Amino acid sequence: MHRKTRQVLFPPTHDPEIFRKAGHRLIDLLADYLARVGSREHLLEWREPREALQRFLEKAPSEGVAPERRVEAIVELLGKTFVEAAMHMHHPLYLGHQVAVPAVPAALADLTVSFLNPTQAVYEISPGANAIEAVLVRWLADLMGFDEHADGLVVSGGSVANLTALLAARNAFVGRDAFGRGVAGERLAIIVSADHHYSIARAAMILGLGGEGVIPVPIDGRRRMDPRGIAGATDRAAALGRRPFAICASAGSTPVGAFDPLQEIADEARRLGIWLHVDAAHGGTALLSESHRGKLRGIERADSVTWDPHKMMLMPAALGTVMLRDGQRLIGAFHQDAPYLFDAYHPELAQFDIAKKSIACTQRADCVKLWVCIKVFGTRSFADLYERCCATARTLYEMIAGAPDFETIHEPESNILCFRHVPASLRGADARTLDTHNAALRAAVVRDGRAYLTPGHLDERDVLRAVVMNPMTTAEHLAEFVAILRELGEKVARRGPEGRARGGDDAKG
Repeated sequence: MHRKTRQVLFPPTHDPEIFRKAGHRLIDLLADYLARVGSREHLLEWREPREALQRFLEKAPSEGVAPERRVEAIVELLGKTFVEAAMHMHHPLYLGHQVAVPAVPAALADLTVSFLNPTQAVYEISPGANAIEAVLVRWLADLMGFDEHADGLVVSGGSVANLTALLAARNAFVGRDAFGRGVAGERLAIIVSADHHYSIARAAMILGLGGEGVIPVPIDGRRRMDPRGIAGATDRAAALGRRPFAICASAGSTPVGAFDPLQEIADEARRLGIWLHVDAAHGGTALLSESHRGKLRGIERADSVTWDPHKMMLMPAALGTVMLRDGQRLIGAFHQDAPYLFDAYHPELAQFDIAKKSIACTQRADCVKLWVCIKVFGTRSFADLYERCCATARTLYEMIAGAPDFETIHEPESNILCFRHVPASLRGADARTLDTHNAALRAAVVRDGRAYLTPGHLDERDVLRAVVMNPMTTAEHLAEFVAILRELGEKVARRGPEGRARGGDDAKG
């Protein structure tokens, strides 16, 4: 008996031919873009927000476009209008925020996931993605030195990962159904590095600790948490009537990429009987590298770890992970009944129901892009790319350390470098003048558009911060980068205090 073919009447929003034609043309445009992005003169065509808003308003007719122009409109809007307005992170002179230059298979995985739209709340609606995530979690556990009792999640990024870990830590410390009954009356605190990421403090505030519940530990000369300061932090917490329930260490801190001494911090956490969380959002990829793995010695003793593959593993945003050495703490952190989601008659599926252990319900299947890249390239390729970015940052450090018009702030431990421009006309100037100059130079770089870097603030000084995220950046590109900084810095310095205060508005002139 032959099965009858069912005819499907596609609305315009689901027309297979529009998808086919526009998709082919768009992929060709993006491939051409990738091939020539390094020859672009500008990474960013700067527009003030009001001008940018007006530009996009003009591209939004209320009635849409005629049917015969839909393919052309899709290609124009995405392949031209949106692309030209973007920051071109694939360009080798992008040394800005910790955002990856996405690997091609990961971008294609993003397209496929968006097309199929699996959501991972429960296994039955997303069996493929949920199985892939389980495989990745096991791989991460083995890499971190955790045993078979570990569990984890793919999440939207380090902020959610840190919040998830600290929620589990708080509930474990309180020792009762904190998620269900609340923690009224508890005055808790977390101990952090003075260079902690702001998402740690934000997580503390979401958990009801307030700013007073975040107790900083001094950093050493390499900007690492000094374990000797943890005892003083616990004393300060006690003076505030608070009980610390976790220590948060950094492995690849955001300001300078420093790695806290995890072994010694783990000793202190065990002495105090509290949770150790490691924020390795940026530096976790060092675990793949034989030459850098030692910086994370002691991570196997952590109770939880954050790691963002959308930083140093070339994943499109967003893709973070959180791992717990005791996986039951993760499930216990979010225990709730939801019969419209969880099938009580099939408990064997429960361990694969992501919503049982996640803040999110509608969880995008971002695990697929990491899985496909590991399968295609292997982990050794990512180790090579990490090592290359760190070596490039070292090259930039050596260039700047040997230049009379720049000063280094620290020696890079990974791929992040902070430094200052000090032109001859400002040598011997007071700290405030140099702060103003470097802030204005950074603004001038953004508006000039030929290169990109971010601001920093270390030891009460405004600094320039370069992050080598692009494995295609070479020493030749760095020389061009330094030359651009020098050119714009001299212009800013010549304009004097008033011009520096304006932030280099006429840097192109």
